[in-house]
Amino acid sequence: MAVPLRATLYSSVTNARTRLKAVEEEYESQLRDDPMTPHAAGQEYAARVQEYSNAVMAWLRWLDTHGKEGGG
Repeated sequence: MAVPLRATLYSSVTNARTRLKAVEEEYESQLRDDPMTPHAAGQEYAARVQEYSNAVMAWLRWLDTHGKEGGG
């Protein structure tokens, strides 16, 4: 069913963006405090960027396939 998939994909985008913003704020705070921020913090930030990018790409693929009107 197209409507639940659309809602799920959109929810994935918004949830990933929320997680990205939280990690981004923490990472930027750490960089201000110590420009030599641990590698793990950078990896976490990069992982959230990738998660968000993947969610957006899945959303866009759905829109390309089903169109803006496909499924409500």
